[in-house]
Amino acid sequence: MKKQGKTKDGEFEFREGDDCWVVYVRGKKIGELVTMREVNERYCFRLGMDNREYPRTYRGRVRAARALKIVADLIEQSKEERWSKEELILNAWDSKPATAPRN
Repeated sequence: MKKQGKTKDGEFEFREGDDCWVVYVRGKKIGELVTMREVNERYCFRLGMDNREYPRTYRGRVRAARALKIVADLIEQSKEERWSKEELILNAWDSKPATAPRN
């Protein structure tokens, strides 16, 4: 039996899954990260739930885990406050991490 890989980085704990990294915060599973490769062969990660043809990718496991935590927090808050789908979309848009400006 293969020993399961497990690492901790800041507030996140990463456990190696079959084809992904399972992310935990304070012992609670918040989602999965899938390892990918960019066109230039550099490793990156996508959120496990992002199955689009061209998913948003993140350089660095911790950066991807932070995005995953934002999504998990929004889902939890939407359940507690009983947001409509529209309210969830608006709050998600406001919580979107800032990106570098395009010049």
